[in-house]
Amino acid sequence: MKFKKYHKKGDKLKKFNNDNKKYLGWDSYENWNVMLWINNTEHLYFGVVFILKNTTYTPTYREVVYMLNLDNSITGDGVSYISDKLNYEELNLAIETIKESI
Repeated sequence: MKFKKYHKKGDKLKKFNNDNKKYLGWDSYENWNVMLWINNTEHLYFGVVFILKNTTYTPTYREVVYMLNLDNSITGDGVSYISDKLNYEELNLAIETIKESI
């Protein structure tokens, strides 16, 4: 059985497909998924916080992934933390947002 992906738009649920420009506010399903896992997996989130608190600059998303040894890993949903499908500019902003919140 294949599951369909949906996102909310207004009060209606709209099927997500590759033609849509956003997925739950993110540039793509892959971006949403990697940040979902980073923000909601305790050891990953606190790893990111530790890195951000102990660096004199804000590292990029890729640097954080390498520091956490996730560069050859996938999320629980099978999305690679390093992939050509990711929008790294958006993920860099997500890392900056985490730094601003700590």
